[in-house]
Amino acid sequence: WSRPQLTMSSSSEVEESSPEGEPVGLDPLNPSNSLKKARSTRRGIAGATQNAISENSDEKNKLDLPRLLHMNDVQGFGLRGNPVVIFLSLLGTLIVVIIAVTKKDEFFSHAVITKRWITNNFTWLFIGAQNIWVLFIAYIWLSPKYGKIKLGNDDTKPDYNTVTWFMMMFGTAGTGTGLVYYGVGEPILHLGYNRYVARGYLTFDELSQTSINLAYYHWGIHAWMCYTIVGISTGVAAYRLGLPLTIRSCFFPIFGKMVFGWWGDLVDTLSVFTTLFAISISMGVGAIQINTGLNLLFGVNQSTGVNVILIALMTVLGGISAHAGLRKGVRVLSIISFCVMLSLLFMALLADDTKYLLNLFFQSIGYHIHTFIVLGSHTDAFAQLGITVDKKSGPQIWMDWWTIFYWSWWVSWSPFVGMFIARISKGRTIKEVINASLTGPVLFTMVWFAVFGGAGLRMERLAIRDGCYARCKIVKDNIAFSSAYCSSAMYGNSVSTGTSRMAYFDMTPTDMKNCSEIRQLSTRTIDQMWFDVISQYSNIGNFMIVVSLIAMVLSVVTTNDSGSIILNYIGSNGMSGASVVQKQLYSLWIGLVTMIMLLVGGNKALTALQTVIVVLGLPYTVIVCVMCYALHMAMEMELHEDTDQSLTVIQGRYNKLQEKDNGMEF
Repeated sequence: WSRPQLTMSSSSEVEESSPEGEPVGLDPLNPSNSLKKARSTRRGIAGATQNAISENSDEKNKLDLPRLLHMNDVQGFGLRGNPVVIFLSLLGTLIVVIIAVTKKDEFFSHAVITKRWITNNFTWLFIGAQNIWVLFIAYIWLSPKYGKIKLGNDDTKPDYNTVTWFMMMFGTAGTGTGLVYYGVGEPILHLGYNRYVARGYLTFDELSQTSINLAYYHWGIHAWMCYTIVGISTGVAAYRLGLPLTIRSCFFPIFGKMVFGWWGDLVDTLSVFTTLFAISISMGVGAIQINTGLNLLFGVNQSTGVNVILIALMTVLGGISAHAGLRKGVRVLSIISFCVMLSLLFMALLADDTKYLLNLFFQSIGYHIHTFIVLGSHTDAFAQLGITVDKKSGPQIWMDWWTIFYWSWWVSWSPFVGMFIARISKGRTIKEVINASLTGPVLFTMVWFAVFGGAGLRMERLAIRDGCYARCKIVKDNIAFSSAYCSSAMYGNSVSTGTSRMAYFDMTPTDMKNCSEIRQLSTRTIDQMWFDVISQYSNIGNFMIVVSLIAMVLSVVTTNDSGSIILNYIGSNGMSGASVVQKQLYSLWIGLVTMIMLLVGGNKALTALQTVIVVLGLPYTVIVCVMCYALHMAMEMELHEDTDQSLTVIQGRYNKLQEKDNGMEF
């Protein structure tokens, strides 16, 4: 296979003979070129590719787009990748890790300051972008012309059935670990400290409903928007425009062939960097949660060393799954993971007060719809000014702790999850992708928080009413006995060790179904809250703990596996035919970063990684906004182009390359 030579004009534009016999093309330095010229450039690439294939008829099934498009590409020792993207990504990772190791105290202190500075200065950007994305996706979904565009040729069939497709989409989005970790903890934490806490007149019922509503906001429609946008954009670029399956291709309608040069390398580098650290946070959270469960069941010591061992084991499992490929590895793990999560949901729903949880779900849906616009546009503008004279202002740093971190985390996951959605959605229409990536996951998440968050709020309510106050190590007065928190004690070593296993006062309701004990969750750490709730079900409590551990392991392994596959796509200019070693190197890269950060900082490492995510999420939020405009241009190209001029060669040959390369099926 020899490198194809494109026919270039004097202005270095791709040329093709149009039906009128004149060359057509797009000046990449002038983004204001007409839509007609943009479509002509696309035909130019198609024509050059077709000529290259016709001149190399024996290589029709090995179309090499990175070389064809003159992208940075290096091969050797069974490995292949973009040297600029890989080098810059490794360099950035090494800088962060070296600073964390050599200047640990300064790194963690500056991490907190940097995160807070970004929140104070760019809350408007994060909140505004989320609402722009909601309106943009709603516009596409309601449009009768855009929604019918298929990711692929008009006769392309989906690779996976609808149920499997949804399970893969949900299972690899990293939500499994987060839902277990925050499923009980987030509503409980919002109950005691949220942006409305300074009002002082909210009842416990109102605070409880607000807590569920905030969880819905952080995990609902707004959160999944960036995944959907990146997924559709990448899918259109790869399967309709015939470009490599990587993030840079999304911007071809705006910048033309500039995306195949250094500008595109920077976009892909940032995508690798954000994906790497986003997955690292999830692996760290998962390891901490699994360690807590093992301690509860088997008395395993809760330590950083155990967390590192768990991450190492899950990294190995992720590498094994990556070796199996997309269909035999990720698909199977995603199905099992989703089924395990679903079984947990039904067990809790039936073991707890079922009618209460169902009431809470439907009530919370209505409440969320009622507050959707106000909540989605709230920036804490006044609260961020600081305390007021009447001391009724909301917490100044609440957005920094919660919403801005969440939006940065979600958008940092978007290149990974979005590309994965595109990879498994070939043959689906844009409207189908929107429905699957928003309706199903959001509905499942809302049911999850209603069940587990609702169960936690119910336990908290009963524990406070029944006198399950904090139990302290050493108490030299009686104040802690009558207070919910050990900090109320006057003197002595008053450190909370958890609430009483049973109420001090025998007021536990007789209708507390299958509950052998209650605890005041607000005195527990967030990783303990989940196990406190599910262990209350005396008949199946320990079994649910085991199932939870299985769910978390599967979620982390699936995330590491699919993440390494997508990182390989980005680092290899969108080529899928990577060696097994190359995929496992990406999996190892993710695991090593997580382990080193945990060894250096322990639980503080998660705070530092959160800061890295917020810093990276800031520019990537802008990138996704620009991607919306590029996607609109790409869809217009499709709608206004004669179907006879479609990129049959690229769509057919390159899609075949993605499925089968070097004899390996994906």
